[in-house]
This record gives sequence, structure tokens and C-alpha cells, in this order.
Amino acid sequence: MTTQAAIAFAGDRIWSMTLAQEAGEVSARAWEQQVDSSIVHPLALLVLGVSVIWMFAAPRGRAIWSVLVIACFIPVAQRIAIVELDFNFLRIIGVCALLRLLLYGELRTIRIELADRLMIALVGSVVVLSLLRGGTGEAVTQAGAGLSFFTMYWAGRGLVRTSEDVRRLMIGVGVVAVPVALFMTIEQLTGRNNFSVFGGVDTYTILRAGKLRAQGAFCHPIIAGVFFACLIPVSVGIILGRARRTAVLLGGWLPIVLGGVVVVMTNSSTPIAGVLIGLLGWSAFRLRRNFGICIVVLLVLGLAAHFASSRGLHGVVFNRVDFTGSSTGYHRYLLVDGLLENVSSWALLGDSEPGYNQSFQDQTNMYVITALTGGLLALGIQVALVVAAFRSAAAGIRAASTRDGLLTCYGLGCAFMVACVSFTAVACFGQGAFTWYALLGVLVSVSRSVAGASFPADRPRTDGDPPRPGTLAEERAARPPGAGPADKARSRAAAS
Repeated sequence: MTTQAAIAFAGDRIWSMTLAQEAGEVSARAWEQQVDSSIVHPLALLVLGVSVIWMFAAPRGRAIWSVLVIACFIPVAQRIAIVELDFNFLRIIGVCALLRLLLYGELRTIRIELADRLMIALVGSVVVLSLLRGGTGEAVTQAGAGLSFFTMYWAGRGLVRTSEDVRRLMIGVGVVAVPVALFMTIEQLTGRNNFSVFGGVDTYTILRAGKLRAQGAFCHPIIAGVFFACLIPVSVGIILGRARRTAVLLGGWLPIVLGGVVVVMTNSSTPIAGVLIGLLGWSAFRLRRNFGICIVVLLVLGLAAHFASSRGLHGVVFNRVDFTGSSTGYHRYLLVDGLLENVSSWALLGDSEPGYNQSFQDQTNMYVITALTGGLLALGIQVALVVAAFRSAAAGIRAASTRDGLLTCYGLGCAFMVACVSFTAVACFGQGAFTWYALLGVLVSVSRSVAGASFPADRPRTDGDPPRPGTLAEERAARPPGAGPADKARSRAAAS
């Protein structure tokens, strides 16, 4: 093929994809408009059935794999409608996870934390304020979204509790990443999304600024990239730990390599920035004992940059970060700017119809959406929830007496930091509920497990305290006299 023919072929391909994209967007909107109606594909129903059986039959640490399968392979358009209530398959598997925890009595062993109370308060405040502001219809809509967030949180909180459970979770991520990366690579090369047979995603891959943005079964390319970008820091902890070779390969290297492939296939700046933030977090590992000072310094620098710039800190960040040459950072800047300049309009009850600027027609910021749906109260609760999560991680890092526990808590803290930053550039919807809320639940649960439920973070340990369960201290205490390494060394010295 000559050079001119190759250029002509590429031009025709891009033009045909542009036309096909317009048709695909119309198709995607048509799926979204079919509310209050069941949309079930036989293959998707089979996958859901197997996932539900696995949820109730599998051991607790492996039951979370059902959620991964539904999130990665079934678009959220697949749903069962009951009267006016829509239950997409991800929401159904989340409800099944909560039912498992209740029926098997696994919630009885969970100590209620501040984050748990804040999670209930966040969902409740949004629903109540939506009822006061917009009536029953809007309250029901927000209750549906709240159910997704609530069940995903407790799926992570109840099913993943220890460092070993985290390794099992990441092994599942590594396994599902193989077909996800393969399908998204094929989508990038062909411009067709094979998951469009389920509905809810375009038949032809989204094209922006001449670049294809693969998304697979995920509701948006950014959600697909952020899903794996948030889990890469956890994989780093597994690699640096003392896990078995199989766990290091499947739960460490596979999520990193194939997750990186997924991030690249999405052609989105937000997931790329998320990967860099996670690596930056791990580069500060040696500063973990001085994080309090680091946070104060960062806050001071952020405030200084905010007031020194004519557009504020959010203008500096959103307008400057662009790794693909096609980012819409200015749109996100206008969202935050419009929210800050109209506090009186949403602070009390939220605002169902914000018209502050054209950017509010596409609300791509989780915190902006929280403010508009739940007012200043819900936004404050969400910020408090973030603070509580990082305090739990810090408590686990300080109290960890094993290398695996330390690296797991630190990796989860870095992962949640990636999620907190990433969702300033995308709404938390669809599979994003797992990325933010399930990860939050895992962080709170594992941090408590590492710190030891009998040793609250606000009470220092004393010499009279028994060893924490599952730690090196407990192992040493359980050894018979003369069985320790030091005792064996003394015996050999005496014999010689």
C-alpha cells in the first residue's frame, strides 16, 4: 500500500467512525431512556446467576470475585425493573453481598467504626434532602444510587478483612484483567465495542480529537481506566511483601501490567494521572511516620497557590493537566468555579436544576454532585468520610507489626488517595461505585484488622496488653520453650 493510499484509508476510517459514533451515541441514549423497564440478555443473566451462586457458596474472602465479574463484564444497562425501581446487575450483586453478610452472621464480628456511621449518614442525608427539595421522584432516584453505594461499601467492608483477603481480591483482579485488557485492545484496534450486545455502551468506540477511547463493559472510558488505576498501588504492596510467587504474579504483576494496558487504551488523562499519583504515594513510603507534617505543608502550599492564582487552585490543576492532548480540564474548572460562586443556591438543600454555567449540563465531579444533591451537609459528611478513611489507614500503618500488614495498609491508603483525586474529574456512577465505595470499605476493614480490634487507635498499647491476633508477637508467644531461633542458636553454640 502506498503512502497516499494509507493516508486515504486512515482518513476514511476516522470519518466512518465519526459518523458511526453519532449513531452509537443515539443508541446509547436510547438505552438510557428505557427507564422502568427490564433489559436482560440471556448471557448476562447466566453470568449473574453464576455470580450469585458463587457469592453465597464461596468462602468469605473469595466471594468478592462475584462483584468483580459483574463490574468488569456486564454493562449497567442490564437491569431488572420492579414497579418503578431499577436494579442493574451490579446493584443486584451488591444486595446479594449484603444479604450474605446478614444471613451468615458475618456482620456480627464487625466492630462499627466512625466511617460506617458516616456512610449511613451520607446516604440518608442525600435521600432526605432530595425528598424535601424535589419530592418523591427525585428521592427515589437518589435512594437507588444510595443503595448502590451502600451495598458496595459493605461488600468491601464485610468480605475483605485481612491482608490475605486483599491478596485474594487482587488475584481476582489480575485474572479478570486478562480478558478486559484483551477486549479493550481489540476495541482500540477495530473501533468496535463487543460488549454493545448487552446495551448501554456504544457499538462504535468513542472518538475524541482523533483518538479512540476504549471502554469495554464500563459505563465510561474514564471509569474503566480509574477502576484499574486505583488498584495498581495495592498490587505494588503485594509485590513488595512476602506473598507466594503465585500471589505476586496474579495479584501483583498482572494487575499492574494489564491495568496499565487498560489505562492506555482509554486515552484519558484522569486514569493516567491516577497511576502517577499512586506511584507518587509509594515514593513517599519512608515519610509515612511524618505524614501529619506533610499534610500541613501541602495544605499551606495549596492555599498559597489558590490565592496566588487568578483562577484558584482548581484552575491551576484542571487547566494544566493534560496527558492526551484532548483533555476537557477547562470544563471541570468551570464546574468547581460555578459551585464556589453560588454557595447560597445549594448550601441548604442542594439544587436540582443548577444553571450557573453550561458546564453543569455534564456534571463530571463527584464532590460537585454530592453538593448539588445533598447540600453543604452531605458534602461535609463526604469530606469527613474521606478523613475517617485516611485516619483508619494511618492507624493501621502505625500499629502494623508485620511487613505484610504495613504494606497492605499503605497500598490501600495510596489506592484510596488515587480514587479521591480521580473522582474530581468524573462522576461516581456505574462501576465507579465499586472503585470508590468498595475500596473505602476494604480500607476501613483491613486497617482495623491490622491494628487489632482490641486496640483502638486512640489508646496506646501497654506492656500488659496481650499480643495482637495474627502478629509476630502472637507467634512468638505460642512457641514452646527453646523453639525460637535465638534459643536454637544458643544450643548450637553450647554444643560446639
